[in-house]
Amino acid sequence: MFFSIRCMWTWSRSRIAVHIGTQCDADAIFAERRFSIPKISFGRFKHGLSHGIEQQYFTIWYGVFTPKDRRLTYGSAGHPAVLSIQEGKVLQLRTKAPPIGCIENARFQEEICVLEPASHLILLSDGVYELERSNGSTATLDDFAEWALGERDLLTVRSAWEWAQRISIRPKLDDDFSILDLRFA
Repeated sequence: MFFSIRCMWTWSRSRIAVHIGTQCDADAIFAERRFSIPKISFGRFKHGLSHGIEQQYFTIWYGVFTPKDRRLTYGSAGHPAVLSIQEGKVLQLRTKAPPIGCIENARFQEEICVLEPASHLILLSDGVYELERSNGSTATLDDFAEWALGERDLLTVRSAWEWAQRISIRPKLDDDFSILDLRFA
């Protein structure tokens, strides 16, 4: 499996869809869809897996942003939360569900949040924050979220990489390091 982040416009330009996750031909399934709401898309992804992509699974966080009303409709399936930084707070956006393809009749949920002006949406892999520390503990998403909130407008991929290098006892990271910081005007 490999990891990817996608951000695409719909044909109507009235919505933006973003997904992040591990891939088992999920890109091919995603490309056929028209940026529908996450709950419906997850069902379609699951259907795609049961028709020709046997015994595979993937994790995903999928969101559809509607600029007109600033609503983000999102859902996740076995993937870490996406961070939303707005109004001096950090929220972890996730819904409870197993990875797609793991459980036959899994149910998927979606949530809605409003993204205020000047908010950030940070999509990331767990390799960004699951780092072994010198005291033997492992850094968590909460640790990264606290750091990211303090950085806010100064946050960059480079500063996140430097944070990971400071936290980890290893000279090379054990996992992938994928991060995308979307800023909403």
